Amino acid sequence: MKNIRLNPKKIISASLVIVLLVTFMPIPQAGAQKANSTVQDTIIALLTSYVPNIIETKTLSGSVTFTHPGTGLSKAMLDNVQSHVRAGDEPWASAFVQFSSYGKSLTTPNPLRCVIGDTEPYDIPSGGNPSAGLNILKNMAQDADTSFAQFIMWYVTGNETYRQNSIGIIRRWMQASSIGSIYDEQIRVSLAVFKFSMTADLLRSSSSTNAEYNWTAADTTTFTNYLNLMKSKYDRFWHFMNQHSMNTMAMIGSAIFRNDASDYALAVQRTTTNPEDGSSYDFADVNNPHNRDGSIISQIRSVTTDVSTGATVPANLQLVEMARDQAHAYDDIGGLSDTAITSYIQGTKVDPVLGTISTAANSVNIFNFLNDRLLYGANYLTKYNLGYDVTYIPTYGNQTATGQIFSAPSTADRGAFHNVFGVLYSYYKYIDKRTDMETNESTKYLTEAFNLIYPEGASQDYIGDSVLLYTLSPITRLQSYNNPTRYLRHSGFRAVIDPNVTPAVDAQFRIVTGLADSKGFSFESVNYPGRYLNVRSNGEVWIDVNDSTTAFKNNATFRRVPGLADSTNYSYQMWTDSTRYLRHSGFQMYAASGTGTIFNSDATFVEVAP
Repeated sequence: MKNIRLNPKKIISASLVIVLLVTFMPIPQAGAQKANSTVQDTIIALLTSYVPNIIETKTLSGSVTFTHPGTGLSKAMLDNVQSHVRAGDEPWASAFVQFSSYGKSLTTPNPLRCVIGDTEPYDIPSGGNPSAGLNILKNMAQDADTSFAQFIMWYVTGNETYRQNSIGIIRRWMQASSIGSIYDEQIRVSLAVFKFSMTADLLRSSSSTNAEYNWTAADTTTFTNYLNLMKSKYDRFWHFMNQHSMNTMAMIGSAIFRNDASDYALAVQRTTTNPEDGSSYDFADVNNPHNRDGSIISQIRSVTTDVSTGATVPANLQLVEMARDQAHAYDDIGGLSDTAITSYIQGTKVDPVLGTISTAANSVNIFNFLNDRLLYGANYLTKYNLGYDVTYIPTYGNQTATGQIFSAPSTADRGAFHNVFGVLYSYYKYIDKRTDMETNESTKYLTEAFNLIYPEGASQDYIGDSVLLYTLSPITRLQSYNNPTRYLRHSGFRAVIDPNVTPAVDAQFRIVTGLADSKGFSFESVNYPGRYLNVRSNGEVWIDVNDSTTAFKNNATFRRVPGLADSTNYSYQMWTDSTRYLRHSGFQMYAASGTGTIFNSDATFVEVAP
């Protein structure tokens, strides 16, 4: 785990500032530049000619349609990683070189706690701390993370040794025949089940060149038996704070693999409000079980009573477990974020207040639940660890006894940054498309902390390596502002606006770093990579092949400015001529100058998801 420590109150030496500036690359705003020759040579040495593919499927179960794979990572996310690493694009290339250097990512993983190929059933005996049973659970959780790393290495490189290792590890551990009562069993079982469920779904959705390493129906049966055997250890709602979020991680991963709509709904609710602990969220009630749980509403708590005095205070949002120590507070963010990204991939939305699964018009995804409460918690946590003061009102924590008061953030581990908040950061930057991450009070401390650990490294317990896995080249459709049923698309490579675009991918563009200048933007066709929206000499807009000339780069680069007709949307100004904008006329696209209501509306577009 990489920890960057800072002096309190932002006292940082000049030498440290210099080291940070030299060590960490700037976070890309859009698009990609090529890695240096050393990085590219390292990648080339790992690649094979085989390019793995994932087949995405949908399974209807009850009222839930499950997407496979869909725990932690989607096909689109992994294809994004694969294509950019193989192309030598930054930041994916350097992040992959870092990922490939981990012991768990080697063709002979180190450490590896099981014997691949051993198919004998085994028992996990009862025990305390220390005990043989606890050691087995620790080894199982570590190997689950290794199995996941091996799959990522296989999907990028095509080297079948990695897939052999990935599936071999799962096949060994899923032979468990019994499990006893073990000290803190809910922790390691939950972490193992989440990573194994994620990896098993990925293996099931892809194919090897060697049939021996393909996921089979028998594997599904045996792994489902393993999940059911472990279920009594992770299907829980009563554990303390960060351990609660570990249970929900396992619950959601297992439910997706098994297509269990009921368990999935429970996992979502336990993440948002944990209603099984009761319907009252009066945190001034010393006996309220929600004072201990790790749901978003309880852990990132709105405190209105100073329980040390009984005084009513203005509502204050705070991440409660920070009063215990900072390390476990990071666990809260890691666990809740991994569940949130999983539910996002599944397309799940919840009631914005109740947190129950909903399809209502005002429903939101878990990241946005309670007005981005999870984001607030991460920003609050990183603000404190950057050395800033935060307001923390005494509240019940009830960790060791009913009535225990958490009075103030602990200084234990203060100034360290754990590799667990990159998923959250990446969601808001690349999916929610926040453009003010560095300046907005609700995101700027999270951003500052992320810059300090960039590129984010590994996390055994949660999903780390977010620079590699979650840096997305934004794909968007450009919807006409004044003809909202029409979208910019290419037809015979001419740019037009059409309704009912078929195939849909003709209207999808990747927003990348400007070909002429990194401060601008270019639009690359998704289904014709290497072709960009380009203004020809007669003002017509086409998707043309980048010929690498200065003229082409200039004519294919734009400023993304507030919409001329509606400042909440966008207009696209030519990089070399600020008087000309992309606009439609007769449903065809041009770059032109103009004024007035009609022109402004023709030159305004709404960016919408594919």
